[in-house]
Amino acid sequence: MTKGAKQIRLNLLLDHLQKGRWRKLPNQVGLKTALIAEDLGLVESKGTDLRARLYRLTAAGKTYLSA
Repeated sequence: MTKGAKQIRLNLLLDHLQKGRWRKLPNQVGLKTALIAEDLGLVESKGTDLRARLYRLTAAGKTYLSA
């Protein structure tokens, strides 16, 4: 996978979570992208099962999107 494809998936995830509520991952985004976004502090998650986790944007994620 190219660096550009990773960036596109990250942007898809962040855009999907813009509404501010807890949501599942969109179909185009994999768990690896969600974990990377969480490590970067752009999203937060809740739930113990990796596949059933819910995500929402953090303040850092909102800043990232507006830049």
